[in-house]
Amino acid sequence: MKTRVYIFLIFSVLIACSSEKQNKSATSGNVISEQYNRILSGTDTAWNEMMASEDRKIENIRLMVKELGLIEGSSAKHLEEIKGHLEDLKKSRYDRLSMAKSNLIDRYDSLTNALIGELRSEINTNKEAVKYQVINQLMQEIQAADDSVLFLRKAYDRKIDVCKNFVQEYRKKIRKFIPNPDSLKNLNYFRLIP
Repeated sequence: MKTRVYIFLIFSVLIACSSEKQNKSATSGNVISEQYNRILSGTDTAWNEMMASEDRKIENIRLMVKELGLIEGSSAKHLEEIKGHLEDLKKSRYDRLSMAKSNLIDRYDSLTNALIGELRSEINTNKEAVKYQVINQLMQEIQAADDSVLFLRKAYDRKIDVCKNFVQEYRKKIRKFIPNPDSLKNLNYFRLIP
């Protein structure tokens, strides 16, 4: 009888240990999954912040053209050209996949710089323009958004680094809930990778 009780106790302990090990493994997998989703969400947040800044800059350029059109001495022809260049800028905007082609980013940046230069030229040509608070304010906001581009791009690249490092470190565990971690979102860098 003692032997049966002893065997029963050993069997019970083995089952409990096995069950606890499975629970720890499942919990560990859930933690990894949650961490991964949080890290991946961080790349989305960084991207969205950057795009929101670009949206505000584009909207401020549009408002600037509109305001300049109301000021005596502005060149209607030049403002129409600027509007056309603004439309070109919007059409040339890259996304998270197309930015893999760095020439698209370069083109977008060139168009942005040229457009801001044209606005400055229009303001400098019309001495009445600088007298208006709204013109000065919009130009400051456009310049501030343009100045923040590099910072926002670096922040986005850092988030990608964190994500890729996490996948590298926990690849085996990640494969349990994502069959091929390398097939996840194609996260491209702004910085050039040799």
